[in-house]
Amino acid sequence: MSLFFILYAVFVPDHAAATFGRMQLSATENAGWFYVMAVAGFLVFIVFLGVSRFGRIKLGTIFGVGSVSRFRGDPGECGPQLSF
Repeated sequence: MSLFFILYAVFVPDHAAATFGRMQLSATENAGWFYVMAVAGFLVFIVFLGVSRFGRIKLGTIFGVGSVSRFRGDPGECGPQLSF
């Protein structure tokens, strides 16, 4: 299916651009509300996980110690410290 769309866009670019433009316009006009609701639902779900008892689940082994601390550097410094 992807190969069809690629070949269509390569061999008939003007017609493909018009067709894809109409498809995008139709999707944004008819399903834009769905996208907004899906993102809002996902954010509510993430906040729920963070504040519920599930937010305290430790990821990793039972006795494992994190390899990266939450804070690095001088406590007076602001901003993230990146190390590679």
